[in-house]
Amino acid sequence: MTQKFRPSIFLFFISLIIFACTNQKGIYSKVPFNRVTLVKSDTLFQFYTKPVDVKMLSKISDSKYYTWFKADSIFETRGAYSGKLLDEDYLELYPNRALKQKGQYDYGLKTGKWETWYQNGERESVITWDKGLKDGKFEWYDASGKLLKSGNYKAGKEEGIFSDILPGGRTHQITYKQGAIISDTIFKKM
Repeated sequence: MTQKFRPSIFLFFISLIIFACTNQKGIYSKVPFNRVTLVKSDTLFQFYTKPVDVKMLSKISDSKYYTWFKADSIFETRGAYSGKLLDEDYLELYPNRALKQKGQYDYGLKTGKWETWYQNGERESVITWDKGLKDGKFEWYDASGKLLKSGNYKAGKEEGIFSDILPGGRTHQITYKQGAIISDTIFKKM
């Protein structure tokens, strides 16, 4: 009877581990072996990776930049990769552990809201990505937190009004439609 009981206990523990590692999407992807913490010069990187997927190779787009990890380095290449693709949460920290950059990847492509900060803690930029293309609001700030540039992207191309705040309080506005300039105006300070 004990011989039958041991395989049952083993199967119970395997089932428990699988159950504990599942979520609504299936097997939980943040298992310990794909989390990477990397220190390069003055920056700490924390991210997750996915192994090379043969099925994914046929879906690579020549117009998109893929971010991948190999031999203790992060690479970004257009239309190809040759390592483990970055996936899910991505974080860069300054030596004082202050945020430098934060965002998410989906199979090596930037997705969702990406933010960067200056070392003093002020926000530097905010941009939205969708499957490796800029898509949504873009803002860029100076080191004191003042908005310098803003605009919108749609499917990787400039769309609508891009505004630059110039020295002396003037505003430079360029209007785009599908990446093409429609108008270009400089407004004097009022």
